[in-house]
Amino acid sequence: MRLNHLANKILLSDTKKLASSERVVITKLLHHLKEIERRKLYHELNYSSLFAYCVRELGYSESGAQRRIVAARALAEMPEIEPKIESGKLTLTNISLVNDFIEDKSQRQEVLKEVEGLTKTECEKRLFEITGKEKKPGKAKRISKDKIQEVYVLSDETMATVEKLKDLLGKNLSMDELVQFMAKEAMKSLKRMKSLPPAKVDTTVTMKTSNVSTSRQRTRTISFNQRLI
Repeated sequence: MRLNHLANKILLSDTKKLASSERVVITKLLHHLKEIERRKLYHELNYSSLFAYCVRELGYSESGAQRRIVAARALAEMPEIEPKIESGKLTLTNISLVNDFIEDKSQRQEVLKEVEGLTKTECEKRLFEITGKEKKPGKAKRISKDKIQEVYVLSDETMATVEKLKDLLGKNLSMDELVQFMAKEAMKSLKRMKSLPPAKVDTTVTMKTSNVSTSRQRTRTISFNQRLI
């Protein structure tokens, strides 16, 4: 489809309408999924679960299928969230996150109100604040012959510093490339420091002692060399 003939305003307007229509279609899809689950129709196609049906029959990714199933169940339990999904106030991602964080179903409705209009990152942060939970990083695991997946926990301040460094470098570096750059620069700096000869500093300490019997003071000077490493 070629769209280069469309005026800017029309292109922007049409895109917004399509996004709105997409959310309406999604809510209809969620209703269909819930009804299919209720009737267990996936068995008629020889699938063991609704999840398998969504992945193999409908072609969704595993994570995409899971988000839609969670949202379909939430919509069945809380019909009032439908207009919020259609308006974009509630995303499938945030509904899924609330489901993961909040075990008590009776509390989910109130928590969903707390995350309306939030991005995924903002939603996660708010859920951590509400629950007091801290997500534990997973263990390192090999994902290819020359790559290892490692999860690190960074504070907001550290992450902001990393982003500033990426901006200063002016390159669209991956996290792997950025870590390599920082490690190499740190090693160069440490090698330069270790190659420098130790500095010698003459320090003079002046000590004053008082002669109690005569109330006279005398000054004694001590000099010594201190090696800095």
